[in-house]
Amino acid sequence: MQSVRVNDTTNKRKTAENLLEDIEEVYKELCETWATIVVGLVTDAAGDARKARRLFALKHPSVIVIDCYAHQVDLHKLNATPVLILIA
Repeated sequence: MQSVRVNDTTNKRKTAENLLEDIEEVYKELCETWATIVVGLVTDAAGDARKARRLFALKHPSVIVIDCYAHQVDLHKLNATPVLILIA
């Protein structure tokens, strides 16, 4: 895993459409400039990110699109619920 770029979104509204635009730009850069095959996309579980993931998955069905399990674990910790996550 490697960071491709950091975008300053301070002056942008936090919407699914704006996030999707940023994701699409990075996806295009990875495919065209880096000549890579993107196999997965992970975001947090917020509503705007969830919608952006859904829209991205519709356009790119070969990419595995999931929310961040670390955020889910943190949510469970707040409820003091033990969680075991296995990723194969």
